[in-house]
Amino acid sequence: MARLEDFGSLAIITWHDCHGDSDGWLTLGELEQEPAIVHSVGWLVPTQEGGCPDHVTLYQSRIEGTDQIDSVVHIPVGMVKNVKLLGR
Repeated sequence: MARLEDFGSLAIITWHDCHGDSDGWLTLGELEQEPAIVHSVGWLVPTQEGGCPDHVTLYQSRIEGTDQIDSVVHIPVGMVKNVKLLGR
């Protein structure tokens, strides 16, 4: 059975995502003014272990006994608003 110590740090990342406004034409006055704030939870991958440089790299799932991971997201560090470590 996998142990929590076998993984990196579990974290919730709050970040400002880019977003589109429309599928068609609109006026400048119709542009969305609110930011797209996202909360992502996953296991952190440090750069020295394969994480993307200048990004926070997270994954959601891992196959026990292997280095196979799934649902990976790379968030540019300039977009990160907060990092809360949930445990190791």
